[in-house]
Amino acid sequence: MSHHTRLPRSGWAVIVTVVLAYCVGCLGLPRWVGASPAGADESAAPLQFNGLENEGAGMYTDPSVAFQLSGFTINRRMVSCAVGTLAVSVIPGQPGPFSMLMYSTKIDSYDVHDHQIIATGRMRSITRMGNQTNEDVEHPFKAVATDNRGSGPDTFMVHFSTPFWDPAHNPMSTKSSLVPGWAQFGGAIATDAAGHATGKIVAG
Repeated sequence: MSHHTRLPRSGWAVIVTVVLAYCVGCLGLPRWVGASPAGADESAAPLQFNGLENEGAGMYTDPSVAFQLSGFTINRRMVSCAVGTLAVSVIPGQPGPFSMLMYSTKIDSYDVHDHQIIATGRMRSITRMGNQTNEDVEHPFKAVATDNRGSGPDTFMVHFSTPFWDPAHNPMSTKSSLVPGWAQFGGAIATDAAGHATGKIVAG
């Protein structure tokens, strides 16, 4: 009578892990951007440019957005900024207490000078509080992104004017430091404990 030896659970786990690793290698699935190669120091700095050229993308936080994390992009096709609080609803798609999205509908100028990008044009802004839309309008904007070349975190700032975010009537609005009567959102790109930035601006 033949006897069959059963592998312990740990043995099956090893086999499954090896098979999955082999399949992933065969499929050629991409690695995470900035992931360290085997044996490399996991605390090593991530890639510096990530394919950016006279453009930027990242996340910042600042008093102008009540110290919430805000994402942004700036390039010749799109300038955008988005901020939002943690959604409290378990229903997918329901917003949190506050959310705002801004994206360009037209870019009139896009200039790069002295490690700085300045874009102007028109944007659409959608502001929501709770489950109500407070404002959904198009408006002029001027975005300024600065590549600080390692001397400090890069910065992004968008200056704009809408009825709801009029600094003269809305205490939540931060006055523009560039255009009188306008508001602004923006700040320095956020970093982790080791100083690695959550994004990058490359200019010049």
